[in-house]
Amino acid sequence: MAARPRFASRQQAFAASAALNRGIAAAGGHEALASRLGIGAAALRSWLHCPAARVRDVAAATGVPAHELRPDLFPAPAATPRNDAEQATAAHLAAGQHFALTGRTLSSERH
Repeated sequence: MAARPRFASRQQAFAASAALNRGIAAAGGHEALASRLGIGAAALRSWLHCPAARVRDVAAATGVPAHELRPDLFPAPAATPRNDAEQATAAHLAAGQHFALTGRTLSSERH
């Protein structure tokens, strides 16, 4: 029997289960995903979480990243740091959105 997953929290376990359900839906249902994986649909229906041995196959068949299917085994990729030009552009766009929504500039606000 396969080892039980060791999630860090209940929230992580629920998120992994939801990721598996999204993958099943994206593949077209239990039968469609099971045929892609070469297993029976009944076996797939019994999964609460993606088994460790099947994570890469399920990720490839469904498009759901491995770190979402099993966050206990596959850490999320680190966010790429943004450079100064990207940060300045993002700040400028945020200020423009603020002005569009409120009708005033950030510098005219009183604190």
